[in-house]
Amino acid sequence: MTLAIIIQARMGSSRLPGKVLKEVCGQSLLAHLVARLRLLPDHGIGESTIVVATTTKDSDDAIAAECERLGVCAVRGSENDVLDRFVQASRAVNAETVLRITADCPLLDPRLVAMTIDEYFSRDVEYLSNGAEGCLPLGMSVEVMNRCALERAGREAQQQYQREHVTPYFYDEEGRFRIAKIGWPQAMCLSWPEDLSAHRWTVDTPEDFDLIVRIFEAGYKAGEVFGVRQILDVIEANPEWSEINSEVVQKHYLEVG
Repeated sequence: MTLAIIIQARMGSSRLPGKVLKEVCGQSLLAHLVARLRLLPDHGIGESTIVVATTTKDSDDAIAAECERLGVCAVRGSENDVLDRFVQASRAVNAETVLRITADCPLLDPRLVAMTIDEYFSRDVEYLSNGAEGCLPLGMSVEVMNRCALERAGREAQQQYQREHVTPYFYDEEGRFRIAKIGWPQAMCLSWPEDLSAHRWTVDTPEDFDLIVRIFEAGYKAGEVFGVRQILDVIEANPEWSEINSEVVQKHYLEVG
């Protein structure tokens, strides 16, 4: 079964333009994310393909060039209709299943990704997210969906925010799709407390980037994954770092930009 890991990326972030190509430890944030995904443990579902869904804007030529350097496929489409970008990317690689990731999550733990994929295939659902409230740090959430369901959303979703943010149509109306949202309680996972939602390990502002740089410089080793447990160890050793981006307010998906 072909799984496409589709990363949405563009240079035009309103709060930190060009963030996905900002460098830390000699590599772009996008390169770090791709490297982490290439360390996914074998999850027994067959071929997996990494695709970057970016835009046709000239400013995103740099992302396409980085994809070529990294040896991953780049599919380009509408800047604002990101849902259609995902549909087109899934078609380009003939994926049966789509894993959605955003490029501003360079610390994504491959073990969490693999567990989420396995959980999706263990359930009779068309869409699954590991982003249940009160569980994971921001920057560790992923979504898995059936290609047919994604195509349906692409045909039916009408609201601008549904198309810009890809998956709201799946859960805007109960019963439209078979969906699940899960978290990772302590008993299931890798020795961390149950509620880590106060942590912000995504990149949307200069403050976020400052924290990510510090975490990478403290724990990065090429070819190795420092996951949630190791990141927590770094934060616990440097508790003042948690204040760096503590005032950043995450945008709601109804906000634009």
